[in-house]
Amino acid sequence: MADEIEGLGDESGDSIDKVREILFGAQQRKADQRFGDIKQEFERQISASDDRSEEARRGIDRRIELMETKLVDEMKKLSQRLDDSLASFRKEADQSNTQLRDSLAAAEKSLQSEIEAQAKQTQARLADLKADLDRAASDLDGDKTSRDELGGYLMELGMRLSSDLVPSMPKKAKSDGQPGKK
Repeated sequence: MADEIEGLGDESGDSIDKVREILFGAQQRKADQRFGDIKQEFERQISASDDRSEEARRGIDRRIELMETKLVDEMKKLSQRLDDSLASFRKEADQSNTQLRDSLAAAEKSLQSEIEAQAKQTQARLADLKADLDRAASDLDGDKTSRDELGGYLMELGMRLSSDLVPSMPKKAKSDGQPGKK
C-alpha cells in the first residue's frame, strides 16, 4: 500500500507539474525570456560602458602625453631663454668689468702724475725754504750780540738787581735798542 501511495504521489507530482506547466508555463517562459533579454541588455550596457571608459582613459592618456610634450617644450624654451639671458648678463658684466678696470687704470695714472707734480713742487718749496733759512741764519750770525757785550749786559743787570741802582751804561756798549755787531 505504501507502494501504491508512493505511485500515486509520483503520478500526482507529475500531474501537479503538468498543471503548473499549463497554468504558469507561458508566464514562466515569458519571465525567463525577459530575464534573458534584460541580462543581455545589461551585459551589452556593461560592455558599452567598459568601451566608453577605455576610450575616455585613452583620451586622457593622449591629453596627458600632449600636455607633457608641451610642458617639456616650454621648459626647453625657458631653459634656452635663461641660458641666453645668462650669457648676455655675463657679456655685459665682462664689458663693465673691462671698462671699470680701464677707468681705474686711467685714474691711477692721473693720480700718480698729480702726486709726482706735487712732490716736485714740495721739493722745490723745501729747497726755497732751506735757502731762506740759510740766508736768515747767516743774517743772524752778522746781527748777533758779541760775548763781551752780552757779559757786560749781564753784569749791569746783576748790579742793578743787587743794588737797585741804575748805573750808567758802559761806554763801550752804547745801545740804541739794537744788538751790536760782532
